[in-house]
Amino acid sequence: MTSDTNLHDARSADPDTAWQADVRAGVRHVRDLDRLPLSSAERAAAQAAAANHKVRAPKAYLDLIDWNDPADPIRAQVIPSPQELEEAEGELDDPIADHDFSPVPRLTHRHADRVLLFPTYQCAVYCRFCFRKESLTSIGRGYTREALEPALAYIAKHPEIREVILTGGDPLSLPDKALAEIRARIEGIAHVRLLRLHTRVPVALPSRITPGLVAALQGRLMVTIVTHF
Repeated sequence: MTSDTNLHDARSADPDTAWQADVRAGVRHVRDLDRLPLSSAERAAAQAAAANHKVRAPKAYLDLIDWNDPADPIRAQVIPSPQELEEAEGELDDPIADHDFSPVPRLTHRHADRVLLFPTYQCAVYCRFCFRKESLTSIGRGYTREALEPALAYIAKHPEIREVILTGGDPLSLPDKALAEIRARIEGIAHVRLLRLHTRVPVALPSRITPGLVAALQGRLMVTIVTHF
């Protein structure tokens, strides 16, 4: 991993981009598990699970783990476990029925006055308990303007929609420019009043909360941040 000195220098250089150094210095791929203080048996089991579901954790979050405690709660949240590969009878691939209420790609319309919008299926940290693992593991599910066009057109055609909830994936894993673009497009739909973001970033990657991020989200809409702990 990147040395603490190099990471500190990167963080100090530009607060609006320092969070990216945190991500790069952490675990981003199954091979990065070799750098963690795991036993050989733990590493083999974690790699088997990570081959099926993405693994990622920023260095700042990994640094909170007590590696001498096998039951450390943050460790349990981010280090893959072979238990993830066990399937119980009656388990569903889509337990909260996102797909059943998805009239167009990247949008779920379960309640009349609000929709879930999925600008990205990527995260700053992949939680081992996530109920959207199958979607998040799909290849090529990042943000593009083109991918969101059908969802934004759907919102524009449904005046009953008052609130757009950005989820995913983690919307705050996107750069400021992308978030500003998404906010501006939603702002252009007159009947939308509220913008909500569901995110773990303030907990797992606090360096991501920057003046640039605040500026990207400022505009006509009332913005609410829902933080997952």
